Amino acid sequence: MAETKPANKNLRVLILDDSPDDAEQASGLLRQAGYVLKTQRFETGVALETSLDRDQWDLILCAHGLANLPARQVVDLVAHKKLVTPVIVLARRIADDDMRQLMRAGARDVIIKGQWGRLVPAVERELAVAAERRAWAEARESLHHLDARYRSMIEASAEAISYVQDGMHMDANVAYLRVFGYDKLEDLKEVPLLNLIDKQDQARFKAALRKPEGADKAQEYLVLTAGGNRIPVDVAMTPLTINGEACVQVVATDVSKRKALETKLQSMHQRDPLTGLSNRTHFLSSLGETLNTPGGVLFGISVNRLDALNQALGHTACDRLLVQIARQLRELTGNQAILARITGGQFAVLLDAKAAAGAEPLSTKLKEMFAALTASQGDRSMKPDVTLQQFNLDAQHKGRQAIMDRVFKLDAQPAPVAVPAAKVAVTPTAAPTPVAAIPALGHEPATRRASADWREALQTALAQNQMQLLFQPIINLHGEPRCFYEAQLMLPTLEGKVVSPSEYMPSADAAGLGNKINRSLMLNVIDLLSKYHLEGRPGTVFVGLSSMAVQDNALLTAIQMHMKAASLDPASLILQLDETALAMHPDASLNFIQKAREMGMGIAMDRFTGQALGVEALTSLNVDFFGVHCGTGGLDEESLTTAIDIVSELERMVLAKGIEDADIFSMLFARGVHYVQGDYLQAASPGLDYSFEAEQTLASDEPLVPNWRAAG
Repeated sequence: MAETKPANKNLRVLILDDSPDDAEQASGLLRQAGYVLKTQRFETGVALETSLDRDQWDLILCAHGLANLPARQVVDLVAHKKLVTPVIVLARRIADDDMRQLMRAGARDVIIKGQWGRLVPAVERELAVAAERRAWAEARESLHHLDARYRSMIEASAEAISYVQDGMHMDANVAYLRVFGYDKLEDLKEVPLLNLIDKQDQARFKAALRKPEGADKAQEYLVLTAGGNRIPVDVAMTPLTINGEACVQVVATDVSKRKALETKLQSMHQRDPLTGLSNRTHFLSSLGETLNTPGGVLFGISVNRLDALNQALGHTACDRLLVQIARQLRELTGNQAILARITGGQFAVLLDAKAAAGAEPLSTKLKEMFAALTASQGDRSMKPDVTLQQFNLDAQHKGRQAIMDRVFKLDAQPAPVAVPAAKVAVTPTAAPTPVAAIPALGHEPATRRASADWREALQTALAQNQMQLLFQPIINLHGEPRCFYEAQLMLPTLEGKVVSPSEYMPSADAAGLGNKINRSLMLNVIDLLSKYHLEGRPGTVFVGLSSMAVQDNALLTAIQMHMKAASLDPASLILQLDETALAMHPDASLNFIQKAREMGMGIAMDRFTGQALGVEALTSLNVDFFGVHCGTGGLDEESLTTAIDIVSELERMVLAKGIEDADIFSMLFARGVHYVQGDYLQAASPGLDYSFEAEQTLASDEPLVPNWRAAG
């Protein structure tokens, strides 16, 4: 039976032997074993070293006793270069001591010439060992690279990450050091992890650390920084094995900023944004606390027929009246009462048992206040109809809501309570008289049009292209000459006046016209912007969209197509969405914003109050600008300040709108507001014609002096 040869295998063999016959003998045996050889002979160390640096060899056969190239020198050279190439020594005779020294130095075997039968098995064995050694070396190198990449990723991570073994820090990235206030990892390694946790949370933290497999979901702990500060931190722990050693990965997130935001948002959620008084929800809570100690007094105030006032004087005058009432209530009560705007024209004044002794003098002052109250707009003025009721609170009351129902159902005679209520009516000097109507919309005031009338008027204006596109400049308080405008699609009247989107858009959405108006507005803005850009006049336009925009799946595609056709950069558009719209449709809003951003457009949140969205929603929405409204109908000063602080904590841009006078500039500049807008700066006009280059900055600590005066 014929002997089966192994499959041909390429073998690069370096032969170091001064005997050509012996070299050929060894080569022949390897060829017979099925190897395809590439061989080369060297007789000097210099030539050998050059070859080892340049070439890759699978096997070195080295003769013992060469004068110019001793076997020990070859073995040492291979070891020095950390090669895995096996060296097999070929010897005619060799002392046992020399053989032992060669094997200790790194020779893989010694073959006695003449005993050639051992050569092929020895070569096959050592080639297999070498292959395994190469695999291990490659694995170690790969692991080294992976470790380096992983380390680089950890260091670059915004997350604060550390590795803990037996309660001590093994490693940590820069972000982790920053959270805990350490400059160097060496300093942190000396501090047990438990020592970073405040005493009140240590027991809970110990339990999580003992079983980290159940602690991968972040839990909040109060921690101690190197500077001695206490800050809230979310900590997640995951068990790992690194280099065969069990450890715990710790991911820490400083949530102090989030907690501060939550506190500010909570205060906003308790406040009426127009007047700054407590809102209905917060007032009910205060009322419940007062009822726990009988003896308090509640005044219920209602501005009756507010709709008629709104019709006669407009919503701006009504807002101004409500703000005036809130301010006078503060002046009358000081810190002795809880004040709230319940809804619309309804207010509440709550005195606890300690302050109830001042109820009667306060009642007299309230009557005098309302008797002198006047609402005005331009040259028109009228006295509102106000109803004042006083309720004495005791333990017999059935609950907060029952009291609220009795107090604020002012259109009917109030039912008697435990203590008879004193109803004081302040009769107006004259009944409200409607002012001139808006002829384009019929004979009823625009602010109170029926939905059908709005639909007819808007459909006509859209069909006949009567909507008027105006642009109002947005000015940087710090003098940066960026050409920002807000587009406003106005509904004109036969009197030459216009109705703003804030007035007609709610009715437009209700009439199902919101999407049509959105598209008309966007297409007209894109066309005009494209024309200006072609003329070398750059500009970026904020475009306010109705609440229906986020649910219009085709709107962004239509915008994108029109921009491409107009060769317009998407970055020249910033889409504005009201806070309430974003809160009403959270999922659709996220998708809308993400898609708009992918297209290259900016995003702004308009009419931000801090009341509709929580911290998580505010941080997850990728919004560039937050619009806050000042002046009449906007936020009161305290609410405005808090809203600006919230946006600053979010590290976003603040756009203050509705600037009506110069008094607010200093406050806005001091609070870090970036951009301002309003009729006091410059009224809206049909073109992008504001001279941004003319803006000046007086000094580094003084706000911008706008050029509206020079512009006339």
